[in-house]
Order: sequence, then C-alpha cells, then structure tokens
Amino acid sequence: MTSNQHRTVALAAASGGTGSLGPLLFTSIVLVPISLLGPNTLLALLAWATLLLGFWLLWRPGEPPILLLIFGYQWIQASIGLFYGNLLGFPVDHWTEHGGQHERAILLTLLSLAVLSISIRIASGPQTPGVSQRIRAYILAYPLTSWFAVYVGAWLFSQVCLFVAPMSRGFYQPLLFLSQFRWAAFFLLTVATFSQPRQRRIFWITAFAFEFLQSVGGYFSSFSDVFLYTIVGLTASNVKLSFKSLVPLALAGVALVFTGIVWSGIKADYRSYASKGAHDQTVRIGTIEKFTEIQRLIGEMDAQRFGESTNIMVSRLMYFEFFGVILDRVPVAQPFSGGEIWGAATLSPFTPRLLFPNKPVIDDTKLTDKYTGIHVAAWGFGVSISMGYIAEAYIDFGPALMFAAIAALGLYMGGLYRWLLGQKGSKLALGAALAPVALMPAHLLESSSLKVIPPLVLSLIGCWFILSVLSKQLARLQERRQRPRPSRRKRIAAFG
Repeated sequence: MTSNQHRTVALAAASGGTGSLGPLLFTSIVLVPISLLGPNTLLALLAWATLLLGFWLLWRPGEPPILLLIFGYQWIQASIGLFYGNLLGFPVDHWTEHGGQHERAILLTLLSLAVLSISIRIASGPQTPGVSQRIRAYILAYPLTSWFAVYVGAWLFSQVCLFVAPMSRGFYQPLLFLSQFRWAAFFLLTVATFSQPRQRRIFWITAFAFEFLQSVGGYFSSFSDVFLYTIVGLTASNVKLSFKSLVPLALAGVALVFTGIVWSGIKADYRSYASKGAHDQTVRIGTIEKFTEIQRLIGEMDAQRFGESTNIMVSRLMYFEFFGVILDRVPVAQPFSGGEIWGAATLSPFTPRLLFPNKPVIDDTKLTDKYTGIHVAAWGFGVSISMGYIAEAYIDFGPALMFAAIAALGLYMGGLYRWLLGQKGSKLALGAALAPVALMPAHLLESSSLKVIPPLVLSLIGCWFILSVLSKQLARLQERRQRPRPSRRKRIAAFG
C-alpha cells in the first residue's frame, strides 16, 4: 500500500463508533400508541416487543445488516395488518378472504421470528471488535474506479451465468447463485462510495440506475432488490448512525415504499398489456413499449388510486392468511406430515437432478391447495403460491416442535454469517459483501422451505468457491491497478 492508502486505513479504523438506540426509540414512540388505538392491542404490543428483541439481538453496527433485514422484513409481513388495522379501526380478520385462526397464526409467526432471531444470535455470536472498521478500511484503500470495474465485471459474469443456466441441466441452481455475485460487487461499490464524505457518486448512481431500469418492465418486477442491497450497503457504510448518515438510508426506504405502492397500482394493467392478454407470465412487447406503457399508467394515477394502491400493497405484504386457514385444517382435516416438507427441502441440495433425474418435482401451489383447501383458478397460470416456511414447519412438526425446526434454521444462518464475517485479510471484505447475497433467499415470509433451505446450502458452496478462487484474482487485480506505471521515457528506454 502507498502512504496515502495507509492514512486512509488509519482514518477508517479511527472513525468507528457504536450503534444508536435512536431508531429503536423512535419506533417505540410510534408503535406503542398505535398498538393501544384499535382492536388488535395485545397482538400489536407483542409485535412491538418482538421487534425490540430482534433489533437488540441482530443489530451489528457497521456490518452488513442482512440478519436484521431478514428479521425486519418478515416482522413487517407478520405485523403490518395489526398496526394498519388499528389505525383504521379494523380487526386483523378484516384483511382476509378465508376464515381461519388468523390471530393464532400471527402469534405463532411472531414467536417463530423471536426464536429465529435468538438462534441466529447464538450461532453468529457477539460482534467482533473492529471488524466493521477493517472491512471499510480495506475497501477504502483502493480507488472507487476499481470497485466500479469489479461491479462491471461481476455484472458481465452474471449475464453469462444466466445465459448458460437454462442449458446446464443439473447446474442451474449453482449458476443462479453465481449470477447474484454482482450484488456483492454492488455492495462493495456502495460502501466505497458512501463511507467517505465528498466522494464521487457518479459511478454508484450509474450502477443503481442501470440495475433499477433493468428490473423494470418484466412480468414480475424485481426492483426491490436494488433498494434492499442499497439499504444494506448504506448501513454498512456508517458504523455510527447519525442524522446525516440516516438521510440517504431514509431516502432509500421511502423510495422503495413509494415504488412499491406505484407498482401495486399499475401491475395488473401492465401485465395484461405486456402479455397481450394471455396472462402467461410472458412479456410480448419491446423495451421502449414497456417504458412507454409504464409511464402512461403512472401518469393516470391520481390521489384516490394512490390510496387504493397503498391498500393493495399493504394487503400484499401481509402473509398470515394461509397459515390461519391451515390451523383450522391441520390436524383436523389433514394430519401432521412428520417432517415430509422440510425433509424434502433439506435433502434437495444433496440430491442434484443431474445425478437423480427421477427426483420428484415439488409444486408449491399443489401443496398450498392441499393443506388450505383453497382452489383459485388463477393459480393455474404458472404462478408459484407458497404457504411460507413457518406454516410448513407447523404442518410438519406441530405447534411445539415447529420451533425446533425454526431454531435449527436460525443456527445455520447465524453460523453462515459468522463464517463469512470471520474471514482474514482481504477475504474479510469479500465475505462481508457475500453475506447479504448468501442469506437474502431467507428474507421473505412467504418463501417455502424449498426456496429457503436449498439456496442457503448452495450459498455456502458458492461462497466457498468465490472466497477460494475469485478472491485471489480480485487481490491480483487490485495490486495490478495500484502498481505505478513507468513513465513514457522509461518505457521507450526499456525497448531501446
């Protein structure tokens, strides 16, 4: 390293701090009065207590907050109906179309999230002193252009993986994970951009705009990904939360919510137009036509429709109705499965289809249909409808042993995070960047165990491969970029 780089490392190491209780206090000031307003008081207060517990256990200042994000996102899905209902004066059953034990479903979900956060903390252990400073110091030791070049290379690599994956038979899932490596590069670019004041933003803005525009226009827009990874990177950029550091974080959160509301209001009309009325998840229009139609639909949105879109988004976020219906039917109409669903999900990554071509295909929608008894014609359009991994744990193990399964999952997630953040030297920054990518498959409450457990196992293999092979290439690339180039006169003399 040059002397300037050593000064950068020392500055980053000296700028550490501790986390602030401000966000937690602010959240409590808002949520407690809302909890006391309406008909969902007891469950709302339990939800508030669960949030305090999860934040206290999983907040690790200066580290990528993927563990807290996973807990927080699912907490919102489990609890938003309680607080939104209290504000409008509705019991939580108001948001459901099918009868069931919905309050009990929320209770079991909140308890499961508490167990998940406790087990994650046990496995991840306390925060290692100085680790966040070392991560930022390594990233800041290299110029911003280097991390932008890494992002561009990772994006090109991801496109190759996505192109090859459908033709690769048994290697589809590993290639799908490797294609997500670009988000690790985006994380590194975000931390490099926002960890220092007065840093150039043009490279990061270019990457963000490119990812956002690329995600818009598909049948299922995945625009939330770039916002979530931005939030993770922004949080990791500041060890100590202050008003100034919270501004970009708050803006990213507001932008995510606003975009989600707008998309909720236009997606039905857009999908019908994009698929030419076929509703088969196939986009049959060109890029320019996509953006033209989206712009037209947004232009037609008024205040009334925006309010309706807000209700649609809130209803979409809630995910307890299937679980409530299941509690009425299992074990009365359907017996506990004895671990069949989670067992199949656990064995799946160890029985690749390349070696086990006759492995049965597990259809989430058929399982949902079986255990809820809800038959919806729209489910036949290829949409995967899941009960959620917590509801599946109940079906497999019952209301007591389900928590053991959730705890086992949390221990694995915490252990994976601890391993990635326990890397040494230059691997530490790469491990920190890989942690959000490796654990992001677990952030949705509606994800089935088959979409949580196998990706987490494959993430371990993929991260090991990247840390073992690509980290050396990255270090070599960075060293080459930092090596001073000889002057023109010296190059001429060398060839003379």
